[in-house]
Amino acid sequence: MASQADYQFAAHLLRRTSFYVSRQQVESLAETAASDRDALIAQLVDNARAPRVAANPGLRNTLGKGQYQDFRRLLKAEIKRLSSPQSGLGDRLLWFWHGFLTTAMSKVNLPGLLWRQHRLLAKHALGNYRQMLIDLTLDPAMLLYLDGAGARADGDNVPNENYARELMELFSLGRVDAQGNPNYSQGDVKAGAAALAGWSIRRLPGKGRYNPYRVAAAFDGEAAFSGTTLLLGKSFNFDSSIGGADRVAAVVDQILAQPAAALNIVRKLFVYFVHSSPSEDTLASLAKTFRDNSFEILPVLKQLFRLPEFSATEALQGRARLPLEWLLALLSATEFPAKAIRHEDYFYAAGQLPFDPPSVAGWTVGNRWLLVTQSMARAQVAAAAFKVPKRTRLLKSLARANDPATDLLKTLNLHDVSEPTRAQVAAMLDNADAKAFDSILGPVRAALALGLTSPEFALT
Repeated sequence: MASQADYQFAAHLLRRTSFYVSRQQVESLAETAASDRDALIAQLVDNARAPRVAANPGLRNTLGKGQYQDFRRLLKAEIKRLSSPQSGLGDRLLWFWHGFLTTAMSKVNLPGLLWRQHRLLAKHALGNYRQMLIDLTLDPAMLLYLDGAGARADGDNVPNENYARELMELFSLGRVDAQGNPNYSQGDVKAGAAALAGWSIRRLPGKGRYNPYRVAAAFDGEAAFSGTTLLLGKSFNFDSSIGGADRVAAVVDQILAQPAAALNIVRKLFVYFVHSSPSEDTLASLAKTFRDNSFEILPVLKQLFRLPEFSATEALQGRARLPLEWLLALLSATEFPAKAIRHEDYFYAAGQLPFDPPSVAGWTVGNRWLLVTQSMARAQVAAAAFKVPKRTRLLKSLARANDPATDLLKTLNLHDVSEPTRAQVAAMLDNADAKAFDSILGPVRAALALGLTSPEFALT
């Protein structure tokens, strides 16, 4: 028999490993948690699968006005994909990586290339971080976004440093260590930029339709750096015999050889999946697992979700949901009609437009997502509860429940709420006539909107 603690743990684990969280799933998983929590972790983590991302989500891949229309199609297709019951840990990892291994529509301006890169991240989401960085370095969308395309290091040319800097600062090492010491120098940035110069993009579209999978990175040895350079304490001699792919691998390997790299990535994983204050001992243990497994991601996750910290009060209290997480939680728990929610308007208002981060830093977790601007954006979407057709299974079930307030909170997977929240939801339903369906319909809709705007639903 599952206890309240089992329900809480099952809901917590499911919220952290999937975008799709339904009451039925939590009730089923709580029974497993009651008998064997490790078996539940094995089910959701150890056996997780890579995301299933189609080659084309219905894009027309045309230039001009078609580019913005394709971006809307891309966004709509991804929301539909993520809000299905098949969503799992692979999809959470895909959007974790997308949160800081970013490119943006506002600069790349080719949705087909953005989607192609999304498939690249999906391929490696639960795989190998080293290979993901190598492939990402030569991804056409990334070459456009961080100005790697056309960077030359021959003659007097000084190659663009944007990608080399972010490869170290955001994608691997982090700017400083726990003591505030820099993890790389400006000299390392220059050396990395030189080693990665010489790449261009072939078959970029100029007009009409294009095939994003025909666009390709090309290396020009004559535009590449030739000579000796010092990168993160190691001397490299890049002569004309060393090809572009070998140069990329050499740079990535030297960066990942720094202890700061594994520590920085596992810190990001811990903060995203557990809570915001990992101990240095825990990070050191996770980083060792990462390095010992040649930067395979899944072994780290298997350890991460079994840490005592994952079940500790600080983790169970939740962290602020990013706007994408909040919307997907709403869609999986309710029966909101798709036309009742203007996804793009919501994302703009909430400050997280998928595939178009405001800067190269992407989106970080934290309490900024609980500010007034984000709360107002959530409230506008929650108001769509009043447009839910009255004969949906959800509204009929809530209207006929013996304790509609408790039933509604369970429907929203809120198993541990404050007394003020519970009291507000109950008060909304107290004066309704449960015997008359049309009479209770309005209060049920209002209580649903109230639950969706509660402090607890803003957390995951």
